[in-house]
Amino acid sequence: MARKTNSNSTRQMAFKRLNELTDVGRKDAAEILMKEFSIGNSYAMTIYQQHRNEQKKSGAYTAVFVVRDIKDNKATTPFISTTHVLKPGKTDSVTPAEAVNVYVVNQNAKILQAKDMELPELVKPEVPAVADPSIAKDSDPATV
Repeated sequence: MARKTNSNSTRQMAFKRLNELTDVGRKDAAEILMKEFSIGNSYAMTIYQQHRNEQKKSGAYTAVFVVRDIKDNKATTPFISTTHVLKPGKTDSVTPAEAVNVYVVNQNAKILQAKDMELPELVKPEVPAVADPSIAKDSDPATV
């Protein structure tokens, strides 16, 4: 049996407010809770995280998959990254296989684009010519 709602409960009122804040980030939602309910940052973050966890369990959030090949601004072996979002976009991958397919298509497009690029001609450095070949022979210690 569910517990009765308490009109004085900050947590319950904050949960209702968070249900209204669907397009707001974590930090912004915490600031709104702190201002509206006169609570500290750590409690606001705790309420936000509890609300998010309950929403994930109830199925309101959708797992979105993407293949990443850069980690900490360095190239790495491709790996699948998961993010939970409230409303997945049209281009978001909701299965790991779909994310891999999108990654492969994007990599193939980059390869084709690179093949179509015109490469600049390589400039060979000029080697200074010897002005008088006889000077070059005289300066050679083997011929002296």
